[in-house]
Amino acid sequence: MIPFPLEKKPQVSDQVLTVIAYQAIKTLLETGRSSQVIWRGEPPLLPVRKDNWELGPVTNEYTLPLEIQRRINILRNNDISIKQVLIAHEVPIVVPKPVETKKVEIPASPSPMLSPSTRRALLIGLAIVLAPFVLVGLAFVAAAILAPFVALYVLACGGDPVVVCVLEDDSWLMIGWWYE
Repeated sequence: MIPFPLEKKPQVSDQVLTVIAYQAIKTLLETGRSSQVIWRGEPPLLPVRKDNWELGPVTNEYTLPLEIQRRINILRNNDISIKQVLIAHEVPIVVPKPVETKKVEIPASPSPMLSPSTRRALLIGLAIVLAPFVLVGLAFVAAAILAPFVALYVLACGGDPVVVCVLEDDSWLMIGWWYE
């Protein structure tokens, strides 16, 4: 579950909560508010874009929704230091227009040893043998490419954009959605 493009990429399920992150979650939970650690690492100094997600520091906390401001104040009033407040939101991807290409016909070279029906049978047999390997390989490639964005998808299910507080120990605590 990787939300943003950083050098360190631990899986959320593999993370161990730090004392500060645990205290922050506990503090918000005591007031009936939920939160979760989604990352651990240095926050970006400037806005960054990764595929269709943009992440950047909040320049003015007073522009945040009131509930988010309350959550930040609850953390600060309980001596939990916030290094930076971030906002992550989905940006539409512009799909380029397909380029038309001319089809070039390559003449088939006749094989004097194999008849067309034999060649067809061999190709079908080869396809049947290789298909499972190709499908497994494609599944691994797709999983490797899509895994970093699973967290963004999960976060986006609750609403868009997401507000994150980076605590002093570099834990990224998702404290809420903009439209809560």
